[in-house]
Amino acid sequence: MLTKPLDQITVDDVRDLCTRKAYESQLLEFKRELPAERNRPDPWLTGGDFTAYARDRLLREIVAFANAQGGTLVLGLEETQDKPPRATNIRPLTRIHDLATRMEDAARACIDPVLPGLHVRGIDTGGPGEGVVIFRTLASPIGPHRVASDGHVFIRRGASSVQMTMREIQDLTLDLARGADRLDKIFSERASGFEEWWQRASGHNGVCRITAMPLAGFPGLPRLSGDPNAFPVRTRFRANYASTDVDLAGPSLGGFRQIVRGLRRYGQDNYAARIDIFESGLIDLWYRHEPTASRHHFFIGWLLGAYLSVLGSIDTARSMANVPEWEFAIEFTLDGTTGLPDAGGGKVRLGALSIGWFEFQYRTSLIEELPVRFPRIPYRNESDRDTILNIVLGDLIDAAGGPRESLSLKLLG
Repeated sequence: MLTKPLDQITVDDVRDLCTRKAYESQLLEFKRELPAERNRPDPWLTGGDFTAYARDRLLREIVAFANAQGGTLVLGLEETQDKPPRATNIRPLTRIHDLATRMEDAARACIDPVLPGLHVRGIDTGGPGEGVVIFRTLASPIGPHRVASDGHVFIRRGASSVQMTMREIQDLTLDLARGADRLDKIFSERASGFEEWWQRASGHNGVCRITAMPLAGFPGLPRLSGDPNAFPVRTRFRANYASTDVDLAGPSLGGFRQIVRGLRRYGQDNYAARIDIFESGLIDLWYRHEPTASRHHFFIGWLLGAYLSVLGSIDTARSMANVPEWEFAIEFTLDGTTGLPDAGGGKVRLGALSIGWFEFQYRTSLIEELPVRFPRIPYRNESDRDTILNIVLGDLIDAAGGPRESLSLKLLG
């Protein structure tokens, strides 16, 4: 169950925990029911609201996971008295979907700073609305987090959540700060390499870079072999936009070769494109296109197809590393050059980057100020794809100065 995205977990997965008598661990915690204050059953069980005591005890476990490696809490599972405890039976709770929503809202209000990577879901195991509630969080890059009501900071150690000392809190704060600096440094290095790459090209080129990097603690990929099928990269997609199906075709990437601690798929067409996949989890797509008299630097469908190729590669990397919901940050840049020398001997950036729209809605827009560095976007799991795609579409429309229409792009298959 721990290797599945939260929205794909079923009642059979929950039952399997009991069948296997799964242990509590660094990444997994069980609770039979809402924590009871002074041995009094929580009012939720009889149709009331849950208490602040129950809320804070559950959120303390979530905070502990977030301050460590992330983890999953299953509420509604009976456990043994072993050390560590083991799952034995499902003890269904009532109104689980309402409880999941209320707990997710409570987490936003009661965890400081706000925890970005928490998802809560109810799973029916008996009658409608009866079952378990699953909480899942990733390791947080912006901690340490605490439950605001008491101010204490907890961290997961083995099968227990323990209060951190002031020294430990300071050390964790410094470690997370270094992680953010490391992410910025890697993005900066890839941006510099990208500029050197496209500045070497002759002619009149529009260029695109999409770089994805896992947040701190990613376990890494197994050694990537020389087999071209070891890490497949999909480049063609279909979507529905304004009640019409459209192609989102990224660059062709038929070529293959190994690189140091990674592999590269590259284009063999009238444009230059490549995607580098590193064992660290870094994924970097570079795309250059020289338009003809009747063509544009890019079509929006091409750019969205390239972005989807990166999202799909992230999903493959997470699957290979056995961390299906590890968060990645994605950076997206557009730029270009005329190939003409400036006064200092360098090449002149394009005055404007032409963007063609979808086939059924053909028109041209110009991005006049280059480079364009779009805000970074976090990507956690496949269920976020449509949302992210519409964010990117909106960013492209904004950059081109086009009218902000209702965005309704939905992937097909």
